[in-house]
Amino acid sequence: MTSQLLVEMPAEGAARLLTLSLLEQLPQYASATGLLGPQHASRYAAGYGATVRRLRASLALYADALGDGIPRKARRRLRALQQAAERLYRADVQLAWCARHAPAPGRAE
Repeated sequence: MTSQLLVEMPAEGAARLLTLSLLEQLPQYASATGLLGPQHASRYAAGYGATVRRLRASLALYADALGDGIPRKARRRLRALQQAAERLYRADVQLAWCARHAPAPGRAE
């Protein structure tokens, strides 16, 4: 999607297109995380969390343009998804820190 296309569209259509684009990115991150395994999951966990935050922000910013197109239940689920993504990211950061500061296997300190 090009930004020029969004600029030339009516606000309602552009908001819907942007929101749909963000929604389409979520399964891509989720499937990439599952396919690549835990050693590469951290890279995609951060992207997944960022996409969820962008999606929630676009829903808040374009609430007038989107109208009642997003049910309250879906908004609650998205909020829960963002909280879970944030917990995943924080756990991943903590694991990376532990890996950097743990003694090497077979080495006593």
